[in-house]
Parts: sequence; C-alpha cells; structure tokens
Amino acid sequence: GNVDNEFPISDAFISAAQQAGHPFNADVNGAAQEGVSWFPHNIKNGRRLSSASAFLGAGKQLPNLTVLTNANTRRVLIEQGRAVGVECTINGKRSTLQARREVVLCGGAINSPKILELSGIGDQSRLQALGIDVVRHLPGVGENLHDHWNAYIKQGVVAGSKTYFSEARPWAMIKNLLRYLLTRKSFLANPAALVAVFYKTRADAERADAQIHFAPAASELDAKGNMLPIDAITVASCGVRPVSRGATHIASGDCNANPDIVVNFLDSKDDQQVAVEAFKKARAILQQPALRAYVTHEVAPGNAVQTDAEILEYIRNTGEPVHHLAGSCKMGHDAMAVVDDQLRVHGMAGLRVADASIMPEVVSGNTHAACVMIGEKCAAMILEQ
Repeated sequence: GNVDNEFPISDAFISAAQQAGHPFNADVNGAAQEGVSWFPHNIKNGRRLSSASAFLGAGKQLPNLTVLTNANTRRVLIEQGRAVGVECTINGKRSTLQARREVVLCGGAINSPKILELSGIGDQSRLQALGIDVVRHLPGVGENLHDHWNAYIKQGVVAGSKTYFSEARPWAMIKNLLRYLLTRKSFLANPAALVAVFYKTRADAERADAQIHFAPAASELDAKGNMLPIDAITVASCGVRPVSRGATHIASGDCNANPDIVVNFLDSKDDQQVAVEAFKKARAILQQPALRAYVTHEVAPGNAVQTDAEILEYIRNTGEPVHHLAGSCKMGHDAMAVVDDQLRVHGMAGLRVADASIMPEVVSGNTHAACVMIGEKCAAMILEQ
C-alpha cells in the first residue's frame, strides 16, 4: 500500500517529473516499468517489515525451523561430491550441523561465494594458493560482481516547506511521535524514498536504463564523517543495467577474515554515459514549474558543475552504492556459471545457492522483492523434488 504521504513537495515532484516528460505509472512492477510512481514498500502497521520478520518471525511456531544466532558458517562439508552438512561456530564453539537432504546457501553476493571458496569450490589455482583443498574447480565463483551506483542532487527548499528535516524539529517531532503512537501514521512510518522514476537515458534504449529515488530529506557529512540532516530534498539517480564487473574473493582460509571486494563501479564507458545522462535528466525535473514554489538553489553539486566531465567527476567522488550487490554465483551453463537453472551448484549434489548472487545481471531496480522470489522459487523446486 502507499505511504501516508503528507509532503506536498512529493506530489509536486511527481508533477514536475510529468512536466519533464515522464508518464505517471501506477505500477512500476506491472506491464511497463517506465514512468514516475509512488514507491511500493514493505510497511505493516507503521513498521518496516523485513523478510526476516515476515518469514522467520511468522515461523516461530514452526516445528521444522530452528534459528541459530551468533553463528558463523565456516564451510560446507562435502563427501564424495555431495554436501552433507555445515561446519560453523556458534557462540564461539565449533559445531557441525548434518544435512539429511540439502544445504542451501543464502549468504548474499559476498558471503555465498566466500563460503563456497572456503569449502573448496572455486578457481583451483586461487584455492591452492591459499592452501585450501579443491573439491570442485568453478572459476566463476566470486566473479561477475556488480551493483548500482547512486549520484545525488540536493536541492534547497523554500522556508516553511514540509520535509523530514522540518518534521524532526523538537516540537514537530513530539507531535509526530504522539500521532505515530496513536495512529501508526506520520513520517516515522515512511520509507526513506517516497517516489520512483524509471526512465531511458537514450532515446534508442529498448527499456528504462535508469532510476530515481526521491526523498523529501537530505544530509551532509561533517568534518568527523557524521551524517547531519539538512533542510533540503534529495534526488538520487542511477543506471540500472550496469555492464561494469568486479569480483569478491577470500584472501585467507580464515572464515572470520573479510574477503577482498572490488566492484569496479563506473568502470565501463557505457556506465559512465548512462550515469551522466541519468543525472542530467534528474536535474531537469527539479527545474520544472511544478517545483518552483518549493525549491531554491541546488545545494550539491551546485551550478559550478555543468559539463559532462564535471558531472562524471562529481558522481565518481560523491556517489554511493545502492546496496544491490549481485552476480557473484551466476546462474547459467557457460564456463563462468556457478549454479544451474535449479540453483544447484554445478558438479555438486545437495548444494544450492538462493540469493542475489545467482543473478547473471542485477534486476533493473531494487533487489529485495526479487531476492524473496528467488527464495520462494528455490523452496518450490526443492519441494517438487
């Protein structure tokens, strides 16, 4: 359902997007993705509903579910090409969990390849160099890593405009807290971004290749690196079909050590061009008549940044990952594929991966719903067997 949106500036942003040529789209997950829309979100009774609370929380009475916390997976145990269990540390004590049927890795795009490599599944020369016994040579493990990269425009607002900043001021916050406690509504129940725009950066693009997250809020870092809210709005833009690729690999056989992660954001010329065009189209929305009564000057990057080279430099230096890491155990049947179309690790029995790492290409938008669907589909395939 939609948010209790009481920020007129959000409605004005939707109107401005339409003035800039973006059609209104009631369902960006529907027949067509292109257009401006309210963001769908997972909020129930005023609280963000994560997949953990939706699935694990709902399953507290399930006889077939045990949740172990403070547990760190060391490796998958493999005997004669079959996954037979998991070795882990629970509250600091080493423990072995036997699998009667299968092991499913859902560690995400960083931890799933890490666990596979620690288990001896990956590029043989890389594993041998770390002194890990090779169980299965799969050179694609940890490769093909990619993510979306956000570029931010922060726009000042006219005094008295309603933003998350104004609503968090002491008196307004007390009012919002009371309203939230009584009705479960107020900006405290909102997602971070309220409005989405999916659009083409090039007229000849087949489908939307960029996305905007709009929030009636903004922040900046102080000298110590702390995030401070400012009275402004933020329009974040990103290319949704990146072609740049990186990798994540273990640097040692120690399961507590962090892997070496290189994402190579904006590595390709194509990604650079999309980022710059996406940024310019985001800027164009802010200059439309519908927003004139609400916005003032551009706080960041400001008018000094105009040429494509200046915009790209700004995006490189101030952009951030959208935290949609994917691709590092990709599904397919080529030499670099890690899992098949049933999510089974190639050449292994009783071992599957079900998370964003199996996407050969990241979905062209936010990854959460797609990851839930991957889990649902994996469960259905296991039950079918």
